[in-house]
Amino acid sequence: MKKKIFMVFILASIALKVFAGGVDTKSNLSVGYARNASRNTEHKRPEASLYNLAGTGFMEDGLSLELGNQFVYKNYTNENVTNSVKYKDEKPVFLYPNFELVYKNGNLAFSEAFAVAGGGGSLNYKKGTALTSAILSNMEHELDITSITFGNTVSLAYNVIDKLSVAAGVRVLYTTQSMFLTSDNATFVGGNGGNEISYNADGWGVGGIFSVHFKPLEMFDFTAQYKTISKMSCDVKDIKGNMAAGLIQNKFDNDMPAELNLGAGCQLGGTYLSTSLNFYFNEDADIGNALSASNADYDNTWEVAAGVDHQLTNNLLLSCGIMYGNNGQKKSANSVFSPVLDCVMFTAGGELNLTDLLTLTFGVLATTYVEEKYTDSTTGLEMNLDKTIVNACLSVSCKI
Repeated sequence: MKKKIFMVFILASIALKVFAGGVDTKSNLSVGYARNASRNTEHKRPEASLYNLAGTGFMEDGLSLELGNQFVYKNYTNENVTNSVKYKDEKPVFLYPNFELVYKNGNLAFSEAFAVAGGGGSLNYKKGTALTSAILSNMEHELDITSITFGNTVSLAYNVIDKLSVAAGVRVLYTTQSMFLTSDNATFVGGNGGNEISYNADGWGVGGIFSVHFKPLEMFDFTAQYKTISKMSCDVKDIKGNMAAGLIQNKFDNDMPAELNLGAGCQLGGTYLSTSLNFYFNEDADIGNALSASNADYDNTWEVAAGVDHQLTNNLLLSCGIMYGNNGQKKSANSVFSPVLDCVMFTAGGELNLTDLLTLTFGVLATTYVEEKYTDSTTGLEMNLDKTIVNACLSVSCKI
């Protein structure tokens, strides 16, 4: 029985890291992403401090702020191929905030930004999963997994010439993770009247960001940004359950991988066309979990996006975009708890200028994933993994 508990903890701990679409790093950092998934050339709005630090150097002089939130609705499904029984997580995430501040004066721009950099919420399998049910001989149990990494970035941009801006910033990350497995069988789970085995973990790290934005002509934008790896070590605490003792490490590595962001854009009258490429260097990061001294073996990840912004009237901007993500989880080591699958994302929304100084941004993104048949190497169990995600997003920005 203790070996079975160990297997559940191993697999669930891996799920903590792969909650995000691209292993762990998030690209939907702001509400603006939900209206147009191509963000890497942003240089008019406060969200440039999240996607294109050098772009803040081309913003209007003055103080600009934005506060937004994303409401995440998801359906994660894993099906036992043998008996066709499906297990689901449909727990929504109602708090997914972002905040940006940019102060531009002449050739200098200072920015500060807060967003969810990785993870992003909770998974709740009320009846367990296909794999845990098989491991635990169909004993009734519930599995809750939470993983979230907050990022706070401070940066400075400088216009070297009218057509060229450069920037550098520092990003501080704080990550928190938890897992709870509960069952009415107290002896099996916790003993001494308890009904759970669980743990919490947290850690922090620091990384640098370097950015350049080039406008050879007023209508063209070319951008490049590099985020260094953020080394993080997580401390594990609050371990509960007699089966958990001796299985969980006190520390594990949980790095945020380095990433390269490239963008190109073109203004044609009232229409702005853009494309973005994000590449995540997962192979160079130490990504572990609370149960294993060795690091998980992830491939690198990339995303490509294209989008359109059209100024319909003086007060209304309409947008749409599309993104394809090639994710970094190897098929031989995928996760039934939170499957990492290739995906296509569609985004649509806009901006409404309520006044000359106040703007309302709205957007919806819908992500469809490529279903994958997965065979667990330990148990031999065949499963079909699938998920869908819809984000409804809203923010308010103002200029002072």
